[in-house]
Amino acid sequence: MLTFKQRVFLTYFVIFLLFVGLMFPFAYRSATAIMYRAMEDRADELIETLKSAPNEVGLIALLKEIKPLLFYRATLLNDQGIVLYDSHTRRLASSAAFKDQPVNQPEVIEAMEKGIGYHEEYSALLNQDFAYMAKSFTLEGKEYIVRISFPLRYVMQITTSFRIGFVVLSSIVLLLFSLLTWFVINYLTKPIHKIIAAILPYQEESSPIIPEIELSKDLQTQEFGKLASAINSMNHKIQQQINTLVTERQEKEIVLESLVEGVVAVDGRGDITYANSQALRFFGVDDENDLFTEGEEKKVLEAKALLERSQTEGTLLGNMLELQSDSGKNFYYLVSVPLKGKNGAVLVVQDYTSQLLIMQMRRDFVANASHELRTPITIIQGFAETLQSPEQLTTEQIQHVTSKIVRNCERMTRLIRELLLLADIENLPKSKLEKCDLVALSNKCLAVEQEMNPEAKFSLDFDENEVLVVIAVPDLIERALINLIDNGIKYSVESPEVSIRLKEREESVEVIVTDRGVGMDQKELEQIFQRFYRSSNARSGKVRGSGLGLSIVETILAKHRGKITVSSKLGEGSTFTMTIPKG
Repeated sequence: MLTFKQRVFLTYFVIFLLFVGLMFPFAYRSATAIMYRAMEDRADELIETLKSAPNEVGLIALLKEIKPLLFYRATLLNDQGIVLYDSHTRRLASSAAFKDQPVNQPEVIEAMEKGIGYHEEYSALLNQDFAYMAKSFTLEGKEYIVRISFPLRYVMQITTSFRIGFVVLSSIVLLLFSLLTWFVINYLTKPIHKIIAAILPYQEESSPIIPEIELSKDLQTQEFGKLASAINSMNHKIQQQINTLVTERQEKEIVLESLVEGVVAVDGRGDITYANSQALRFFGVDDENDLFTEGEEKKVLEAKALLERSQTEGTLLGNMLELQSDSGKNFYYLVSVPLKGKNGAVLVVQDYTSQLLIMQMRRDFVANASHELRTPITIIQGFAETLQSPEQLTTEQIQHVTSKIVRNCERMTRLIRELLLLADIENLPKSKLEKCDLVALSNKCLAVEQEMNPEAKFSLDFDENEVLVVIAVPDLIERALINLIDNGIKYSVESPEVSIRLKEREESVEVIVTDRGVGMDQKELEQIFQRFYRSSNARSGKVRGSGLGLSIVETILAKHRGKITVSSKLGEGSTFTMTIPKG
């Protein structure tokens, strides 16, 4: 970018070139106009002299008399354009050449029509170009025309000399004026440049403060010295205010960073002025300048809309936001508070996920526990009332009643234990995650099941070249696998057969558990992962269970960002596939 001096110099240079360019046609026109007026004046002087003649013969005689005094060619014509006398051409042509022959030259015709005429033309008689001036006058009631002419080369020489002289003189004057202006501007702007040089490092952010502006003694008493002093004083006050604001901002940022809520501040135009780390984490960005750049994301749109509404309405507004993530549903409460004077707003993001999940788990636990515990409690109460009259019961009846009571107590214990396990899984902390070798874990589960079910047949299939390690909670993955193996054993009619196959995928590992049990129809496959749902075989009393086993498996995988799928055919068995992410 050009400096002020450079712009001034460039401006003057352009003006100079433009001036010189315009001077040539102007000087030419000016010189031509001067020559035109000079020829017209000569014609007027000659006419004034000729008007003293008494008649036409006197006119010719007077022209012959003053011929030695004329430095130009003079021609006298009558109103018909016939030459009566010519001061030069009589010697070059016979008198018969001019007799009764009208002159049809443009300047003569123009003089007849308008009173005066001018024309430049080559003279074949004199073998050179001439400038002609013709003018009409009246003598004794008769009209005559006087035509004077100059060699055109003399006219051009005079015009060129005048033009060059005029342009040179004007250029010298303009150049001197430009130099004078340049020196004046240079002197006047010198202190300004010193002031700019002192402020520039602060503007370019190479210096955190504006240094003191120092001027020479001869400039200190001038207006520039007063300007520098005013800037120095203003700089000192501004620096004090900046230090105060920085201290206050740092204190506020420390307080805001310590909050568990996300905080975002915007100005009246919606531009981000501050965002703490919790807000950046919520919007998934590293820089506050990128906070609202994720165009169509639900949380971005909701936040923008809430901020705009609160500023427009000038009141506090809140909204509950539900978001789906890999770990499940998350709930956030957004609160927007407008600043005074509609100068912006503050958005507060509160994570309500854990609170809502705890409340939901409490409700589910109470509802499920109440529903599932009602039956065994009723049974235990009925048999306990029966035992209140033991004299009416035989020993066998008492044993039957007490065994029913014990079995229902065991059912309640198992149910409560599994409900508590579900509650623990819902609040799974990330600190429990570790590397889990699925081959070793599968062998461990099969060894336990083989000991408890010696008649069952188990098999494990995997590729030794595959990496079958995931980041998970080993105890929970083991519990999920045990539940699937137990299901395969419980729902087998004859000798149970359960196989486990491990398969590595690009970003996950699949654990495929296959049994040769009774299988299920399609309607049951859509419900088996619901809590407290039991298949038709279980409901018929053939298989004991609480209906929470597969729900526990699904919850465990959901907390590991995995999933479980099932395929089954009646009479052929079922296949459960657990997909566990590697990390």
